[in-house]
Amino acid sequence: MNARSIRTAIIPAAGLDTRLMPASLSTPKAMFPIAQADGRVRPVLHILLREAIAAGIERVVLVTPPGGDATFRRYFSDHRRDRRVGSVASAQADLAELAALAGRIVYVTQPKPQGFGHAVWCAAEAAAEEPVLVMLGDHLYLGEDGAPPPAAQVIGAFAAHGAASVVGVAVTAADQLHLHGTVGGDPVNGADGVYEVRRIIEKPDPNTAAAELVSPGVAPGYYLTHFGLYAFSSDIFQHLDALVRQPRRPKGEVQLTTAQQRLLAAGGRTLALRVRGRRLDMGNPLGLARTQEAMVRSGGGLSDGAVGDEHTLARRGFRGGGPVS
Repeated sequence: MNARSIRTAIIPAAGLDTRLMPASLSTPKAMFPIAQADGRVRPVLHILLREAIAAGIERVVLVTPPGGDATFRRYFSDHRRDRRVGSVASAQADLAELAALAGRIVYVTQPKPQGFGHAVWCAAEAAAEEPVLVMLGDHLYLGEDGAPPPAAQVIGAFAAHGAASVVGVAVTAADQLHLHGTVGGDPVNGADGVYEVRRIIEKPDPNTAAAELVSPGVAPGYYLTHFGLYAFSSDIFQHLDALVRQPRRPKGEVQLTTAQQRLLAAGGRTLALRVRGRRLDMGNPLGLARTQEAMVRSGGGLSDGAVGDEHTLARRGFRGGGPVS
C-alpha cells in the first residue's frame, strides 16, 4: 500500500442532536432520511458511506454513543430475505448495497460527549496507525459539475502532497466565521486551490480574522473555513491523545481544531484545499431543509421551480406510495 493512500474514514455520530429535537429522540440525525435526485431515499450516513467508498475508502469507523450502534446495525444489515420487500429489482439492489456496506463498518463507542476531537480520538485504535479521512456525521457534500466528489478531492490532495494533513476549506464571509474553524495560508505554487496553512483558529471574530487569517487570492472580507472533510496522517492521534490526558480542558471538551494547531506548531505540514463544491450542514432545522432541497436538485435535471412540482418529481422517481419502479 502507498503510504499516502487513505483506506479508512472516521465518521463521528455520537452527539446529543439537541438542535433536531424532538425527532432526534427516536432517530439519530445521521439516520435522518434524505430524498435524492435518483428517486431513492437514504439516511445521511448511507449517503456519506457511498461517497467515501467511491473515493477509495475500504473501511469506515463509526463513532457512536453507548448502545447507539444498535440503530445503525439494524439498518446496515442483510434485509434481502425480508418478505416486505418482495422482488422489486430496485429494492433488491438497495438491499444488496446495504449488506455490502455492513461489512465495511467498524463500530467504536464514545462513552460520553466530550467534543469532536475526542470522538475522533476514540477511533484511534481502529485506525491502526494509518492515515484517515474524517467526515462529519451531520454534513453532506456536493461537488461542482465536472469535479470529483469532495471526499475524493481531499484524498487526492493528501496523496499528491507530502503533508501531515489536508483540510478541505470553503470561502466564507466574515459574518459567518462564528460558525467555523478558519485557516490562514499562502497559495502553493503550481497547485490550484491549495494553500500552505500558517494559522488555524476556531470560530474567530472578524477583527482577529482580519489581523491573522487573510489568505492571498481570497477576496477582502472573506476567509478560508473548514469544509467538514479532513485528511490526516496518523500523527494527529498523538496530539489528540495529549489533549485527552490534560486534567483540565476548555468546557470539558477536546476539539479537533486544537489538535490541528498542535500538529502545525510541531512542524507537521498542513495544507488547505479549496473544495470545488458545497458543504451542507443538516444539523439544525433550517440546514436540514436546505440540505433536502439541494440533494433533490442535484444530479441534473431539476429546475429551480421543480421542488414540490408533483409531475417533475414523478419523472425523477418520486411518487406517492414509493419510487417509480
